[in-house]
Amino acid sequence: MKICYHSVLDNFNEFEQDLAKEGRSRCAQLAVEEWKAICRYYLQEASWLNKKCVPTYVEYIRISC
Repeated sequence: MKICYHSVLDNFNEFEQDLAKEGRSRCAQLAVEEWKAICRYYLQEASWLNKKCVPTYVEYIRISC
């Protein structure tokens, strides 16, 4: 999984360099931050599954929105 994670980050870095030429590198930075957040949410869901835990409605909504 780490290999995939770093590969995607490398792609975002290339994308950021391309956008920097147009003066829009901030777009790529925002995309990276959102992608990292999504990965954290998936990791939390995987943790719940591994523990056979059913999250409360509030817990689930907190990471799903």
